[in-house]
Amino acid sequence: MKRILSIVGIIALIAAIILIAYFLFGRGTSVTPPGEHGPGTPQGGLLPPGTPPQPTTETGGLIGQDGSLLPVVDPTKLSKEARAVFEAVAQNPVADYFVREDSSVLLIQPDGKVVKIANKEEEVLSDSTDPSLATASFSPDGKYILTMSEDKEQKRLFSTFNITSRSWQLLSDGAILSAAWAPTGAKLVYLTSPAPSGKSSLAILDLAAETPSPQPLLSLYQQDMRVAWPKPDEVVLYSPPSAEAEGSMWKVSVTKKTIVPIDDQSRGRVTKWSRLGSAMLSYSFQGRTARNGTYILTTADNSFYLSATFPTKCAFDSHITTEGDTGAAREEVTALYCAVPRNENDFLSHELPDDYFAKAFFTLDRFRKIDPQDGSSVLIFDEPEVNVDATNLKVFGNDLYFVNRYDQRLYVIHIDEALKRIGEELTPNDGDAQ
Repeated sequence: MKRILSIVGIIALIAAIILIAYFLFGRGTSVTPPGEHGPGTPQGGLLPPGTPPQPTTETGGLIGQDGSLLPVVDPTKLSKEARAVFEAVAQNPVADYFVREDSSVLLIQPDGKVVKIANKEEEVLSDSTDPSLATASFSPDGKYILTMSEDKEQKRLFSTFNITSRSWQLLSDGAILSAAWAPTGAKLVYLTSPAPSGKSSLAILDLAAETPSPQPLLSLYQQDMRVAWPKPDEVVLYSPPSAEAEGSMWKVSVTKKTIVPIDDQSRGRVTKWSRLGSAMLSYSFQGRTARNGTYILTTADNSFYLSATFPTKCAFDSHITTEGDTGAAREEVTALYCAVPRNENDFLSHELPDDYFAKAFFTLDRFRKIDPQDGSSVLIFDEPEVNVDATNLKVFGNDLYFVNRYDQRLYVIHIDEALKRIGEELTPNDGDAQ
């Protein structure tokens, strides 16, 4: 009996030593999201083995596992072929962007400043700054920018910037809850905050009209919903995506002014549509972790499960034609391009999408081209020397643009050059989408 007690005592002593060592040394290896400081954790600490490098400062530097400062991209380590495929567009930080047919690039920066980049030269279109800027998006025709800012009381301020006149216009000082662009042109759909009666209004505003005025769609009771306008005749209302609660999604007919439910049970739903909404990429799950999630590409004819990534890390490429008799636009989706995390297990271990959107972790991506006809994919760009966490992907011409979350700068992958490296060619319809 005494011998058993002695053994138990030794085991307890060893466990106590391990526990003390953990609290003294192990806790210092935790990674804090950039821009935030945990209790007693200095920003820029060493990273645990196998963890992607993390942003440190606004200069775009990364801290490697040995504590040294690394560039996002080291051009000296890229091969000549890789440099022909991949390059930085500008040194400016980017909130959103639009590429014109003449290859000039329009940017709105995170501070609200609007610039034009042409032939590596910068032209300031608006030097007004907004330190409270939360979101920004270009209209599909590239002629307007929609911005949303939040003041100290978390009141949302929506404004538009006219690229041609270089002028700002305040849309709402707290009355609008959410707004989104139509698939084409310069129309907006917006959802108002609940009135004292509890009702919200859904309305359309055409900024290109001679005298823009709201066109009501319908009134409804809602709580903290968001809007999207994926198809010419379909507006979508949806809950902010979160792993913490089941969301809901409703579609509204613009012409019939009716509303019907689409989904009201999945968690964490994130959705991205092609230009005219003929294809959709979605992520959602029923359980508590991303390992229960599904990544589904849906087209008019097919539906496929894809590798783990986010719709916000993908871009559709499509070809738009106009039917002669009716003048209606028809969309043919020719490809889907996605930035896919190299370490899928690490990506899936987080609470998604919350952790990713909160920048609690970052990914290291490679790029794949996915065939919407059969779901097959091919790797088009994967360079270990390039540290990329890609978001806000768009296709203009034969180029795939994206914002790198590590430094907030705009980069481009030249699709034709990328396909040449792997022995493929562009199909006739490739490269026509945004």
